[in-house]
Amino acid sequence: MEKALEKLGGKVPGGVDCPDLDSLEKAVSAQLIAQTDAITIKVQLPDREFARDLADALVDVLMEHNKEMNSAATRTAREYLEEQLEVSNA
Repeated sequence: MEKALEKLGGKVPGGVDCPDLDSLEKAVSAQLIAQTDAITIKVQLPDREFARDLADALVDVLMEHNKEMNSAATRTAREYLEEQLEVSNA
């Protein structure tokens, strides 16, 4: 949530700093879509534009996180395979 708010400039509608992350977190729900790798994110807030922007920012943060995790997994696998190659060549 904090990263998503940073993407939005750290502001809630009206230019007021967000005083209560807990209430924003309660306004967000996420659900896996059966038999897919997709999720549905819903943000229910009085300001529809802010809710839309927050949902979009949350998706961006999730995609960045997944990309970082995939890169880390790929790096770990490559390092393991390089170690195994060294052992088999020794």
